[in-house]
Amino acid sequence: MSDLRALLDDHAGPSPANPARLAAVMTRVRRRRVRRAAALSGTAGMAAVLLALPYILSPAQDTEIATAPASPFPERYTAEDGVDHTRLETARLAVPDDTKLSITIPLSGKPLEVAVKCRKAVKGARVSLAVALDRRPVPPGFPPCTTTDVLRWPLPDTRPGATTATLTLTAQAIAKPNCAPGKGCRPSTAPPTLDPAAWDIAVYEWTPPAEPIIPAPPRAFPPNASDWKLLRTDSGVYPRDKEVSFTYTGKGRFAFDKLCSGALSRQLRFRVFRDGRDTGSAGDCAIWEEGRPFRMAMAVERGPARITLRLDSPVSPNNRFVSWSVGWYD
Repeated sequence: MSDLRALLDDHAGPSPANPARLAAVMTRVRRRRVRRAAALSGTAGMAAVLLALPYILSPAQDTEIATAPASPFPERYTAEDGVDHTRLETARLAVPDDTKLSITIPLSGKPLEVAVKCRKAVKGARVSLAVALDRRPVPPGFPPCTTTDVLRWPLPDTRPGATTATLTLTAQAIAKPNCAPGKGCRPSTAPPTLDPAAWDIAVYEWTPPAEPIIPAPPRAFPPNASDWKLLRTDSGVYPRDKEVSFTYTGKGRFAFDKLCSGALSRQLRFRVFRDGRDTGSAGDCAIWEEGRPFRMAMAVERGPARITLRLDSPVSPNNRFVSWSVGWYD
């Protein structure tokens, strides 16, 4: 209305001496309209902000916040031999999204242990986990996810003076056998594939006991195993007893098997020497649990020969000793 009134006032007076005056008047009118529109727009914007402010400042209602699932591993636990373990790190690995995981572990000088748990058991699973500590392989790694039981593995000694260590777990596909009815199985020519699998992982440190823990001896070897007959049994406690020998004077075949007991049993290695020469072969030690059948794993030799087994472990005992037995058969 004020714009129209200004325009009428300009036309009510005498005719302008300058014909361009009318154009100047119209220009002023347009400028006033633009300023008024801008003012109204700013007022409306401020009102919108004021109206939305309570919703911005007030907490959201009925909003679900996603959180990571709790670790299945306790912060502390006591092993069967009474040794205390404290959790240092946890992680998760899911294949095929990720195939490799590295964990940096702060070191206090205490020995380490890694534990894994499959999130789901799958019949016929064919993806295992290879383990390395500071790029050193830690055999044999963890088997495929056919169970959801917690599996634990003591780790080798870390580098002297190190303040951290890096644990690496890598998913590895196991090739499916190429089997045909009536023709047996042959090695597969197809490259193995990484099927979906997932693990929860934890790293623990354990406190060496003040006094040596000597576990009970392993179960006695069966007097007969398949076609083999037990000749003799030798026993000892590692690291106190690190070598055992047997001389076979016959000319036929003879064999030996090994059993152990104790928390660090599976880390014990038996290097084989024949007549004083290193054969280059080595084997681990089985644990024969109550209620389980005897799983024969004979190492076969031919006589006459003197076989010496030398025991060693990448894990320092730290007062957790291992009881072992060797059964000699022919």
